[in-house]
Parts: sequence; structure tokens; C-alpha cells
Amino acid sequence: MFLTLASGVFGPFTDIQALHGISLTIAIASSFLIWSGRGHKPQSSWAAKVGISVSTLTALWSLFTVPMVLIQAHMISNGAPYCIAEHA
Repeated sequence: MFLTLASGVFGPFTDIQALHGISLTIAIASSFLIWSGRGHKPQSSWAAKVGISVSTLTALWSLFTVPMVLIQAHMISNGAPYCIAEHA
């Protein structure tokens, strides 16, 4: 979470940036919860499962937005490369 807040100092801090930082922090904390079982054996608690699930959904959402942005950029530029600045 510290790195997410620190990155806001060097540029505009957006909601998406905060969402990614929080989900990454949840994923790391959930990973530690999985490996913190008794007898040095992995034991996944409900909190760890929920944390990993939330982080996975956020990561998938982030990955699926890339094609959407590319399609929208292609539609805005009307198929012409390097033409987005003129139409945006």
C-alpha cells in the first residue's frame, strides 16, 4: 500500500491506481495467510480465499479492459494509425 501512495506523488492519483494497489496488497496479505498454517503446512482460511478471489477478479477485469481500450481507440481513429489525437 505504501508504494501505491508513493506513486501518487509522482503523477495524478486515480481511483484505478488505488484499486490496483489495494488489490495487490490484499493478494499479498492473503498469500501470507495461506502459508501461515500450523506446522509450516499451508492452510487456507476463508479470509485468504476471499482475498485471493477479490484480487483475481480485479486482475481479470484489468486484463479484459485492454482489448476494450484498443477497440475503442481503433473506432475513434477510424482505422487510421496515429490518428487518435486528431479525433479525441
